Amino acid sequence: MEITASDLIDRQIYRGAKDAEFSAGVLTDGVPENWDRVGHINDVLITEDGDVSAMIVDAGGWLGMNQNQKRIGADMVEFVRDTEGKVFVIYTGDPDLFEEQSSYDETAEENQNLTRFTEGLEGRDYMTSREDAVKPVSWSDVTTEDLLGIAVYGSQNEWVGDLSELNVSQDGTIESAIIDVGGFLGIGEKRITMDLDSVTLRRAEGDNLRAYVSATEEELEAMDAWDGSES
Repeated sequence: MEITASDLIDRQIYRGAKDAEFSAGVLTDGVPENWDRVGHINDVLITEDGDVSAMIVDAGGWLGMNQNQKRIGADMVEFVRDTEGKVFVIYTGDPDLFEEQSSYDETAEENQNLTRFTEGLEGRDYMTSREDAVKPVSWSDVTTEDLLGIAVYGSQNEWVGDLSELNVSQDGTIESAIIDVGGFLGIGEKRITMDLDSVTLRRAEGDNLRAYVSATEEELEAMDAWDGSES
């Protein structure tokens, strides 16, 4: 599967067991339950020849704070497509040692003649075109399958969690979103519920659907955990 640097920017990265679907290289029913989302790719390190050498992955942290930038080598990931052509990035190293991967060291990368993709001309052009391509999406134009598991971003464009569930009325209308916030590698998360008028959907380059919340970090921190009832 041919993957370019621009394909990787903003992709979520998962760790998970190699099952039959993974080995086959095609997902048929979305992300398997035994895959944990461990972060998203902030940038890509490329060689002088333009080859992808490694990825800079934002992992951990709470509401964008104390977030670790991990350096994940290109040889430590595999790519899987689903039946609709969406690309998933899978960390193939020891899942229990993901936290111990090296932190991103900008000076060390420069000494190895590696460049951040977004700092090059092609990368700048890509980022501009991507920003221009971001379009608002109506809740009525997406399905539950489209929404579950998408990344949620805050007002500073930082990742704050994932949309894990939806409160749906008897007539099928989505009433509110359940968002997993906080924690690290799936540990210590709590679920909060937000009305749809506080959550905006946008679709970026590559058909990448995201959710954005209209609350501040302080407001999210102060929210009560969702008790499992409908809003």
